[in-house]
Amino acid sequence: MTACLSLSPAALAVLLEPDNYSPGTVLNDVSPYVMLSVEVPDGQGGLRISTFDVTSAPGDVSTRDVSPTGSLVFAHVGIPFFSNDSRILRGDFINGSTSFVSLLFSPSSTLSPQIGRLEAYGFANNLLAFDETPSLLANNTAVTIDQLLITRPSADIAYFRAYTVLGSFGRYDALTFNTPVPETHPADLDLDGDIDDADFAIAFANFTGPDNGPANNPAADLDLDNDVDDADFALAFAAFTGPADAVYVPEPAAGVLLGVIALVTIRRKNLSTHNRDS
Repeated sequence: MTACLSLSPAALAVLLEPDNYSPGTVLNDVSPYVMLSVEVPDGQGGLRISTFDVTSAPGDVSTRDVSPTGSLVFAHVGIPFFSNDSRILRGDFINGSTSFVSLLFSPSSTLSPQIGRLEAYGFANNLLAFDETPSLLANNTAVTIDQLLITRPSADIAYFRAYTVLGSFGRYDALTFNTPVPETHPADLDLDGDIDDADFAIAFANFTGPDNGPANNPAADLDLDNDVDDADFALAFAAFTGPADAVYVPEPAAGVLLGVIALVTIRRKNLSTHNRDS
């Protein structure tokens, strides 16, 4: 099962622990908050999601206990490890993003050092941050465990990757992360969870016209071209939802659209007159 751990009134940590499932259980979608998968080389220098399932499997070797917790770890097709040259553990957060993700890592060899790595990515597939363990060796008398941990100032982690960057046989266990929160649309300028008249009012207050930026509020520049003009309003119109408490809003009301367009036209004319007079 997926456990929820209360860390504070503002944070809820979710724990996905392989030991909570029978050996061989497919863990891809056992949590409503994250989708697990296995990435493999695509033959062109990149990665692709494979058909391999992420499962629970015994992580110990015949001579020593190397599972960070209990006896089961994250695995694929019965193989209890992930490495950067062949198989990578990936987790995509569902219906949003998170600000915190963690995995426990344990080396399996007493002779060859191993390093674990955890990477966090944004919605644009951009690497946000990573964490690596020191070079570790297994111990015959006690399990060597290190925590990989990434904490972000805001909930912008869309997915993670984990693998053994030095050596190939490190074990991963006890995935923990904050409950994902819905991604905020750029047009939600007042950050209230919808795109409505209030957001258009903010955009209009920052209207500059083409090539007359930057705006006082850079967030209103939706297409990131250093001004706030018709193109930005078009993006906002396309994302219009109406107030969050509205029962159903299929499209912006005609009055709202005509009113905003009229205001933008007047503002553009005023700007043009000012430019001619100056």
